[in-house]
Amino acid sequence: MIEVPYLTEAEIEKSADSLLDSFNRARRPILQPPVPLDDEILYFLGLGLHMDDRHARFGVPRIAGRVDILAALWIEEREIRVDESLDPVENPEVEGRYYFSIGHEIGHWQLHRPQIVATSAEPLLLLEHPSPVVCRSQDLQVGSSKRSYGMRQQREARTRMEFQANEFAACLLMPRALVQAVWQHKFGNSDPVFVEDPQSVEPELRLSLPEVGRARGVSANRVARRALETQITDIAGEFRASRRAMRIRLRKLGLILP
Repeated sequence: MIEVPYLTEAEIEKSADSLLDSFNRARRPILQPPVPLDDEILYFLGLGLHMDDRHARFGVPRIAGRVDILAALWIEEREIRVDESLDPVENPEVEGRYYFSIGHEIGHWQLHRPQIVATSAEPLLLLEHPSPVVCRSQDLQVGSSKRSYGMRQQREARTRMEFQANEFAACLLMPRALVQAVWQHKFGNSDPVFVEDPQSVEPELRLSLPEVGRARGVSANRVARRALETQITDIAGEFRASRRAMRIRLRKLGLILP
């Protein structure tokens, strides 16, 4: 079992920012999105990137065609391997997941390398989850026996490790300063958007709203939210992130309320 230290979100963000600062000083300043994860950042870290069929590689059958093993990290070989289903050239719709997976792996490299090496846990398999906070059904099945308690400890340690890597990926792919700069450019200020009242939406966003009251069966609240989703999609595209990941990041940065 890999035991990793408890880290606050602020500590994880500081680690991601530290990597970006080091890159900025040694290579070139990243002044606008996207963050070049799959080429320049990996090269800066001395990590290779390879794509193949992860399920075939590990002999794990796909259930109903679902891809569960998205990526793997080899510490000694200094290589990240991503499943070919995430190839953004062949499948542009998964571009956000591709870059987030790379950021996730870099998170393990930066945050957990000593613990992984100490336990000789190579390769480290990373499984896909529906949200940045990992929670699988079996993680919630807690028994009362000593064996179940041990399994629960292992699941909790794994969950903590995956959460930290996800948080690192979000901070690396969508750095606070760059997101705030894009938001400032798009809306003309750094004020958050509160979507419950369409009148509180910033002017640039309000321009995309249809006439309230003329859209039959559509409430003003729903119209405002739909317009905001369009803006989120645009911002996510600039950062090569998924819309879901960007929405979560904007909420954590206090730019979307509630």
